[in-house]
Amino acid sequence: MDLARYTYQILSAHPIGNVSLKKCIVMLPMCLYSAQEDGFVNPFHTLHHGVRAFGGVGLIIIEATRVESRGRISSSDFQPTSG
Repeated sequence: MDLARYTYQILSAHPIGNVSLKKCIVMLPMCLYSAQEDGFVNPFHTLHHGVRAFGGVGLIIIEATRVESRGRISSSDFQPTSG
């Protein structure tokens, strides 16, 4: 295995449709259970995802979301809209 070649590929830009990722490192979604009671993000989310973006992650897929209150796993799930 040529580790140097694979490292170069991971740290190189990669196109996905019309978007080009600076690096081929993707952070998969994870439930942080830290949203405010109304379902909106708080400063913790901004810091958590911001640090990873600054650290070089090419694409961050945020945590699982619910589209309405009946679909929530916990009272701390992120919900992009109120309701």
